[in-house]
Amino acid sequence: MCEAFVMRGGVLHGDWALGWAFVPICLAAACGDSAPPKAPADDAGRPRQDGGFIDAGDGDHRTDGGPVLPPADDEVILPFNGEATVYPMKTMATLGRLDVAFSIDATASFHEEIANIQGSLGNRIAPALRARVRDTQFAVASFQDFPIDPFGREGDQPFRLFTAMTDDTVTLRNALAHLADSIGDGGDPPEAGAEALYQVATGEGLTSRNVEYIAPYRPADWPSSGPAGGVGYRNGSLRVVVHITDAPTHAAIDYADAVDGVHGPTSAATALLMNRVRLVGIASGTKARAQLETWAEATGAVVPPNADGACETGYKDLTNPPNAGQCPLVYDVAPDGDGLSDALVDGVIGLVDTLAFERVEGAVEDGRLQFVKDIVPNHADAGPSGKEPSFIFDADDDSDADAFGNVYQGAMLFFDVKLRNTTVRETDHEQSFRIRVQIVGDGFVMAERTLRIVVPAEAQ
Repeated sequence: MCEAFVMRGGVLHGDWALGWAFVPICLAAACGDSAPPKAPADDAGRPRQDGGFIDAGDGDHRTDGGPVLPPADDEVILPFNGEATVYPMKTMATLGRLDVAFSIDATASFHEEIANIQGSLGNRIAPALRARVRDTQFAVASFQDFPIDPFGREGDQPFRLFTAMTDDTVTLRNALAHLADSIGDGGDPPEAGAEALYQVATGEGLTSRNVEYIAPYRPADWPSSGPAGGVGYRNGSLRVVVHITDAPTHAAIDYADAVDGVHGPTSAATALLMNRVRLVGIASGTKARAQLETWAEATGAVVPPNADGACETGYKDLTNPPNAGQCPLVYDVAPDGDGLSDALVDGVIGLVDTLAFERVEGAVEDGRLQFVKDIVPNHADAGPSGKEPSFIFDADDDSDADAFGNVYQGAMLFFDVKLRNTTVRETDHEQSFRIRVQIVGDGFVMAERTLRIVVPAEAQ
């Protein structure tokens, strides 16, 4: 049985909708009803000492035919009511997971931009982003308009998902090829961009007057997977949508006589913000830029201007002026798509590199076992920013810090994971469990360690 908690300064919280992302950390027990191992040694046959750590290796097999547990990074021996053990854990302050959804204008005017993405995904876009955040996944979606004159033509769709989040390059290439073969008309100049972004953020779907225009997004493990938006965003990831278009969006009222319940620009911005999705815009031409900038600013996708006070978001070496001292991450590309892949990479990396985390803390879930008593910040090195993280003290009964605050990219953070077994008694054979401990910054997973917890057999 798995029970969901986030630990903050030694207090377990079960409500993950408090503004900090739920971190699904499930624990499995290997004791079961199967015959126990014959000797209390590690998987490689080495004797253990209580309270010590042993490199777990790959020894996750059972010669007695018992259940197989997932691999572990390290092992901790916890005798019942034994001494407390401190497991040191460190991580660099950087994103552990990045999810990027492509929201692509798929009308007749956009053939060349789509071809640019197809040609650069495998050799430019994916490698560049994964070099910055190794666990990066992508989704592919498109938008045209509602298939009602004058907005669109028969066959047009306001939103279509070709693949949810995946790290498989072949799947992504096939999705882009399918998108390229599904170019629509789009009707009048504005498109259903706002509705598409609302669906990216929520996955709600849209049915009006007995017509299903957009099916709800329901992943295989829904609802246990938590909110995934309409593209399969993962828990604990930085969620980004790259919205690529040459057209402004329709307002909801434009469709009032034809379709009920359509979402306009403000509803799209609210949905993105509420679901923690940041928008990076790619503007082919000038007509879409103003709205893209509004969405980028609303979702926090902004960076400071350069030393000359300009925004390096123009085509090639051109720049744009800042808005209120900030540069919304909206990039200009040529009408033939030239510069699109570079703009896409620059936008997402610019967002990643300027993130500062308000709160970085440990998170664990071990249900009723409660092996982890606390996860305490120890010390930190500032890293490239030169700005030392602060310590955050919550209103609890101990003098330990509960989290690091004001943490910039590249800082090195050191935590103490305090463990003690006060719940699992010894039996006539060794018992083994798994827990996963995570370091989480503002809901984004930075690091994760799987620990094998061993309760030794009782002395004979």
